[in-house]
Amino acid sequence: MEVDFAKQVQVTVPSQNISMLIGKLLGDGNLTNEKNRKPRIRFSHSVVDKEWW
Repeated sequence: MEVDFAKQVQVTVPSQNISMLIGKLLGDGNLTNEKNRKPRIRFSHSVVDKEWW
Protein backbone atom coordinates (compact mmCIF):
# COMPACT_ATOMS: atom_id res chain seq x y z
CA MET A 1 0.00 0.00 0.00
CA GLU A 2 1.44 3.35 -1.05
CA VAL A 3 1.47 6.01 1.68
CA ASP A 4 0.54 9.57 0.73
CA PHE A 5 3.58 11.55 1.88
CA ALA A 6 1.72 14.85 2.34
CA LYS A 7 -0.89 13.16 4.52
CA GLN A 8 1.82 11.44 6.56
CA VAL A 9 3.56 14.78 7.18
CA GLN A 10 0.28 16.39 8.24
CA VAL A 11 -0.31 13.63 10.77
CA THR A 12 3.26 13.56 12.15
CA VAL A 13 4.38 17.19 12.12
CA PRO A 14 2.46 19.86 14.07
CA SER A 15 0.71 22.34 11.78
CA GLN A 16 2.56 25.29 13.37
CA ASN A 17 5.90 23.72 12.43
CA ILE A 18 4.72 23.13 8.85
CA SER A 19 3.61 26.78 8.62
CA MET A 20 6.96 28.01 9.96
CA LEU A 21 8.87 25.85 7.48
CA ILE A 22 6.80 27.01 4.51
CA GLY A 23 7.17 30.65 5.55
CA LYS A 24 10.92 30.28 5.94
CA LEU A 25 11.33 28.64 2.56
CA LEU A 26 9.12 31.16 0.78
CA GLY A 27 10.77 34.13 2.48
CA ASP A 28 14.37 33.16 1.75
CA GLY A 29 14.07 31.41 -1.59
CA ASN A 30 15.00 32.59 -5.05
CA LEU A 31 15.00 31.27 -8.59
CA THR A 32 17.87 31.78 -11.01
CA ASN A 33 18.09 31.06 -14.71
CA GLU A 34 21.67 31.70 -15.86
CA LYS A 35 22.76 31.43 -19.47
CA ASN A 36 24.11 27.96 -20.37
CA ARG A 37 22.97 26.50 -17.02
CA LYS A 38 19.87 24.78 -15.76
CA PRO A 39 17.39 26.83 -13.69
CA ARG A 40 17.94 26.63 -9.92
CA ILE A 41 15.97 27.21 -6.78
CA ARG A 42 17.97 28.23 -3.70
CA PHE A 43 17.19 28.86 -0.08
CA SER A 44 19.67 30.77 2.06
CA HIS A 45 19.72 31.05 5.82
CA SER A 46 21.95 32.79 8.32
CA VAL A 47 23.30 31.87 11.73
CA VAL A 48 20.85 34.40 13.23
CA ASP A 49 18.03 32.08 12.15
CA LYS A 50 19.31 29.37 14.51
CA GLU A 51 17.35 30.84 17.43
CA TRP A 52 14.20 31.07 15.31
CA TRP A 53 13.96 27.30 15.02
